Amino acid sequence: MQALSSEEIECIAAVRSFKTDFDTTFVPTHPLMEGYALAVFADCVKVVPVTQVLRGGPNFARIFLDPGYSSLIVSRAIDLGGEGDLVTIMRMIHRTNDQTQPSKKDVKRAVKASVAFIQRVAALQTDWLFHGLSSTHH
Repeated sequence: MQALSSEEIECIAAVRSFKTDFDTTFVPTHPLMEGYALAVFADCVKVVPVTQVLRGGPNFARIFLDPGYSSLIVSRAIDLGGEGDLVTIMRMIHRTNDQTQPSKKDVKRAVKASVAFIQRVAALQTDWLFHGLSSTHH
């Protein structure tokens, strides 16, 4: 097994710090809200409303989440492999911040990791709904 780089260790720590804050302070979306997103930067992850405009500053990726997704599901997705997805995105953003033109390979890896994270959340939400509905019909 290859040792983790200091950059990977910092990214993992940032994702875990985000998850701890998310677990303790996240407020569910209001029914009239259009949803929320995870804004992934090179050194941190934040929750932002989908309508919030983020301009200037460092590069980031915004992962849009359905407003019906429970924060518990998002947190569980991080535990079940999503941490690696977010770390991959952070590392690609870190690399693109140092380039005038991001490489297509880095952008593709970040997009692939974003899609993987969304799929994790969606699968857990579907599983939770299925089990929730099936347990009420017994």
